[in-house]
Amino acid sequence: MCNLSSPWTKKPPKKCGASSGRGNTTPATRFITTPIIIIVNGKPQLISNGSKVCLAYDPLTGKEIWRVVYGGDSTISRPIFGDGLVYVNVGYKVGSSELWAVDPTGYGDISTTHVKWKILKNIPIESSPIFVKRHIFAVDDRGTISCIDPKTGKFNWQRLFKGPFGASPITADDTCIFLTNAAPASC
Repeated sequence: MCNLSSPWTKKPPKKCGASSGRGNTTPATRFITTPIIIIVNGKPQLISNGSKVCLAYDPLTGKEIWRVVYGGDSTISRPIFGDGLVYVNVGYKVGSSELWAVDPTGYGDISTTHVKWKILKNIPIESSPIFVKRHIFAVDDRGTISCIDPKTGKFNWQRLFKGPFGASPITADDTCIFLTNAAPASC
């Protein structure tokens, strides 16, 4: 649904922390990832990951629904959604980025109440994970490809490929394709 007369499509409301029409600047200092829209309990949510925080908005009004504050810079990868959870990468240093699973059913600051699990290693900075057949697939910037259980955050398996990796994986015909600077790798 696109409502071009809505103030949210022109400029976020002041309540969202808008400053001089340049978008949301509070509490994150910047938003550089592509947001996603999900449906939670029959209502849409726009999920946007920024530095220091992941935010959910009502895309029709611009009203903030929830936030998860993580305090550090954000990765470039976009959030993903599957099995009722939002998965968001946090951190922007090789070896220090994390993947967090967030239950999007809360309101307000849900940082301590709705984060279901965190993975603290082998998480990408640039590429976005993908959700395929009830698994999360990700490749970190150095070349570790991971298959992750989305309910528990445990690794099903990991394989090291020659990197570096920056592009997000894609899937076709039940095959995940990961592109390096040199050649594709698949699993």
